[in-house]
Amino acid sequence: MGRYLLVLSGFLAPLLGMAELVHLRGGGEQREWHSFPGAKPATSLVLELPGIPDVREACLSLRQVDVRHNWNVHVNGHPLGRLQREEDRLVQLFDLKPGFVSAKANRVEITFDKGRDVDDILVGDAMIYPQSRKVLCSAASLELSVTENGSPVPARFTLVDADGCLVPLGLKSSDQLAVRTGVVYTLDGKAHVPCPAGDYTIYATRGFEYSLAKTRVHLDAGDHKSVALVIEREVHTPDLVSCDPHVHTVTYSRHGDCSLTERIITLAGEHVECPVATDHNLHIDYRKEQARLGYAGFRSAVGNEYTTLTGHFNLFPVDPEQKPPSYIGDDWQKVMASIAATGAPVTILNHARDIHRNYRPFDPVRHIAVTGESVEGLEYHFNAMEVLNSGAIISDRLLLVNDWFGLLNRGLSVAAIGSSDSHDVSNFIVGQGRTYVSVPDGDPGAWDVGDVVKGIQQGHTHLAYGLLATLQAEVRDDGVALDVEVSGPSWIAGGEVRLFMNGLEVFRADANQPGVIKFGQQVLLPNPGYDVWFAAVATGPGITDNYWPCAKPYQRLGERHEAYFLGLSPAVRVDANGDGSWKSAFAYARDLVKHYPDSPEDALRSCARYDTAVAAQLASILVRNGVDPGSLQSDVASVKEGLRQFVDAWKVAQAAQTDKARFPAN
Repeated sequence: MGRYLLVLSGFLAPLLGMAELVHLRGGGEQREWHSFPGAKPATSLVLELPGIPDVREACLSLRQVDVRHNWNVHVNGHPLGRLQREEDRLVQLFDLKPGFVSAKANRVEITFDKGRDVDDILVGDAMIYPQSRKVLCSAASLELSVTENGSPVPARFTLVDADGCLVPLGLKSSDQLAVRTGVVYTLDGKAHVPCPAGDYTIYATRGFEYSLAKTRVHLDAGDHKSVALVIEREVHTPDLVSCDPHVHTVTYSRHGDCSLTERIITLAGEHVECPVATDHNLHIDYRKEQARLGYAGFRSAVGNEYTTLTGHFNLFPVDPEQKPPSYIGDDWQKVMASIAATGAPVTILNHARDIHRNYRPFDPVRHIAVTGESVEGLEYHFNAMEVLNSGAIISDRLLLVNDWFGLLNRGLSVAAIGSSDSHDVSNFIVGQGRTYVSVPDGDPGAWDVGDVVKGIQQGHTHLAYGLLATLQAEVRDDGVALDVEVSGPSWIAGGEVRLFMNGLEVFRADANQPGVIKFGQQVLLPNPGYDVWFAAVATGPGITDNYWPCAKPYQRLGERHEAYFLGLSPAVRVDANGDGSWKSAFAYARDLVKHYPDSPEDALRSCARYDTAVAAQLASILVRNGVDPGSLQSDVASVKEGLRQFVDAWKVAQAAQTDKARFPAN
């Protein structure tokens, strides 16, 4: 397995190595993702490498892919630490202390330690270098700079080797830099980067709105080269402010790896204009650290991820001097009361489909998604919902979108939110999932956090995860005219766009034009004759390369996942009947029951003038009034479908409660 390599270029040549990557699986029998082979692989790896005489300093290099849990590394029985818990492809270096390397033979062991789930990884290409990690990572250096219109700007540099792996670097974070393997965020657009010799591709990015710049460079030992990269604003967002309302630090949340100082730098590097500090059960204010660093490029809000036994909620803005609400207990109504007592004008329901502390808010046992209602009759007092979380992504890209549709049909005023939930410098990218809020954004002094709050309260939010969808509607004599646009930077591919009316798809088209505008068109639809809402949803393939990678699902509900991007417009309410007011699907259903209080059959017949959403809401009301779900019948296709959707969901909830199955599959 081991092999000797000739020393051809001085002290940087590895003495020995193993080039193959080996598939390992720990923590379970079934494979983690469909991209891995189905046959069960080994759970540990042993590399028998030849001895190395007279080595005083050395380091071990390993190449790893898709590591989510804890894997221990030993050399000749000596513990070196663990593989880096990161999904991205990267090279990790371990220093070998004196006495660790044997002159006779060297044994490298990689074993699974522990984790919450199965973990399929690739690991190998082991190399022992006859110098320390510090010396190896300082063999060459780069002077990196990035500018926009001739001026330095905060940005992210990504360095990958010829195999596309992030590479170890010879510098640490500072008041100007946030550094991880292969990634350097810069606050002032500059970075002096010591690194190993080799062939590299260097990327410069500044989040969703900017172009991507890249170049290739070859470095021999002793080389010092300057690389100047230029980016430009591509996605123009007039009257929209980029907000990430779910942001953490290890300084206060106590997990992840991003310090408070690094968080300021990463937010600047991804061009987030209004971040919200949401460390768990704490009121945290970024402004003092911003002032210390001298960075005024964003306006942060004081928030709190209120983390309870019955869900997680982002609250903002809050008074940093105010005592945070208690998070002890599992009573939903008391949690709602505690939220109300804070006076926070924005309450975002997070993780509606994730399980935390054995609780999932929108589990089918307690929530009927098609009608947006609690099975237990609980009131939903949140005014926003996290529909996309790029740090806790789910495989079904429209599952939470459809959950949001159900709330809208119920008549709830809930804004759709995109966020990153980032606790990290680079493993989960801050601001990758974000929310664009409609505010007066003409110049730096034209908006404040209060404008962002008002925009969210009014539902003027655009969810953007690699794509941005906008929608405007006008009722005309010939129908409802919908102006739809899908945009994204030139380095992100488009896909398709869909229009939904009351949650029912009414239009679909390709949205994959090259450049920034992926789709731009006016769509004319018939006037339904009753009030409805419209929303545009754009989807496209995600990025798996290391310069802006999409994360895999936070909680694995199946082995199949494809990286994707998602854009969601605000819900645009249309007064289609022109009476000067607007009604939800639930309001129309409630009116039918009021008009036919003693005849469900007549209510169902009259429902024929409406759509599936109204029929589902009508079924909900009738069942709660004691009508047998089995008696709900209709020959009208739209009504029949709405009844079926509700009754099927109701049966799932009843069966789950009967079986005491808290978490049935999605």
